[in-house]
Amino acid sequence: MKFGDKIRYVRSKMGGVSTTELGKMLNVTQSYVSRAENKNQKFGRDTLVKLSNISGLPIEFFTDDNVSTPEEVAPTPEMANELKKYWKFLKVAQVAHEAGLTEEDVLELIEVGKKLKHRE
Repeated sequence: MKFGDKIRYVRSKMGGVSTTELGKMLNVTQSYVSRAENKNQKFGRDTLVKLSNISGLPIEFFTDDNVSTPEEVAPTPEMANELKKYWKFLKVAQVAHEAGLTEEDVLELIEVGKKLKHRE
């Protein structure tokens, strides 16, 4: 599987996030993500690490051209635990996005939650 196809695959598994949304998550531009998808221009090391962390997929999935599915890369137990955490986070992020919440709204809600937690 080509690198660009892997990026599309990840976006679809993340609830169909746009290239713009993925770019924001990775701190890159939408056009950078689009070039990776359409011209198979590979991401730099730092961006690959971020993508691996966000998606919960091992870097080898993105760097090994002979790997077509994440299942071909055996995750370690640590990776499996991290994947569970990130998928839960992405689900929450998707719900916030669907509710029309901005990043600022979410950060404010987190602060309110922290204050309520300390009251207990």
